Amino acid sequence: MRSPGRYPSGSALAGNTVYVDSDTGVYALNATTGAQVWHVLPKSGIYASPAVSGPAGQQVLITGNLAGNLYALNPVTGATLWTRPGTAAFWSSPTVSQGTIYITSRNGKLLTFAPSGG
Repeated sequence: MRSPGRYPSGSALAGNTVYVDSDTGVYALNATTGAQVWHVLPKSGIYASPAVSGPAGQQVLITGNLAGNLYALNPVTGATLWTRPGTAAFWSSPTVSQGTIYITSRNGKLLTFAPSGG
């Protein structure tokens, strides 16, 4: 299976779906067949790995883009659940711990968000 985009990042796995961020958007791929399940393109490229958080059936896919926006996507459909502005481009991958999303922006600021977007 070839990674999508010219500059794919790392990936996240949840169930039988692999999520890959790339300069050409966010991709969900079937982990068994490699078939594309969905693809979305936020307004700017993405160079960091996505994170999946939440219990089964309530999971959220988290990623940040070069325009400095943090996105929560529905991992089944790719639909945007919420978007929050950051302070600069996101080059780092988000991490989720004890109900808080942590991500560092290009200007070195560590930002925190609730999984609901607050």
